Amino acid sequence: MSQPQDPLSPKFAQAILPFNDQKWGFLIVRTAKYDQDQTLDTLQWSTAIEKVRNLAGREFPNGPPDEISLPVLSDPSLTGLSFDKLRARFKTWVDDFAISHASTNEYGDDLDGFGTIQCDIRRDCFLVIDDASFKSIMTYVPDPMENAWENRGKPKQERPWAIVVDRYTAIECGYNGGGPYPGWLRTQVQWLWELFDAIEMLDGSPSVLEEQICTTRRYAGQILLYNGVGVELIDPEGGLEGVYKFPFLPGRGRQEKEDVDRLIEEIEKATGKRFGHDACECDDCYY
Repeated sequence: MSQPQDPLSPKFAQAILPFNDQKWGFLIVRTAKYDQDQTLDTLQWSTAIEKVRNLAGREFPNGPPDEISLPVLSDPSLTGLSFDKLRARFKTWVDDFAISHASTNEYGDDLDGFGTIQCDIRRDCFLVIDDASFKSIMTYVPDPMENAWENRGKPKQERPWAIVVDRYTAIECGYNGGGPYPGWLRTQVQWLWELFDAIEMLDGSPSVLEEQICTTRRYAGQILLYNGVGVELIDPEGGLEGVYKFPFLPGRGRQEKEDVDRLIEEIEKATGKRFGHDACECDDCYY
């Protein structure tokens, strides 16, 4: 068996292996801070994961079917890690598992690790629960009367959400005008299975999330949110007044690359962010 390229690759395998035999879903990676009280932290984290699983499966009358899975990878070394660094490590975990658990079936076909255990955990994206996401999950209290007639027009509490990090970066996806693709989006956890199905049905392009599911941001600071039907734009808390508006490409043709380079340069100057800057310690590139 080959040596893992990442110290957490064995932990990734440990999280994935129980979810074999045609199971499908998303890997959850924890970057949320740990409480100093280990007992309390364990209780809070297990409660959060249970809420995610219950909310994600509430469309099923008898609970989610057995083949649905949300394996979890948590380790203090991942606390606060940027999406860029998580993405790089996720690729390594996937590659390590594919190689270390490879096999040959009865027909002589070579199988990677995921084929060996018949596991369809998504390898083109993964979920992240950071501090803000964790808070949205823990503070949410389901209200069966939320959509009742008498509550029509009243403000609704924020739905709990997680972050979907794409395997592909902005540079790999390219630039097509408007707000550059950030390489991630939020999803309301109740729509995880709809998101999985949407990605599965549209699979075939390098980044299904960027090309087929996400919409183009118009203003700096906007966040992409999957709501079960499509992706909506969440404006910055302070509103859009005075916020930089992304330019759009004038059209396709021989000048396209020059247009792209010019717009990227304009955006970098206006936002102070570098296009596809993978070394960024924060995750503010083109938010």
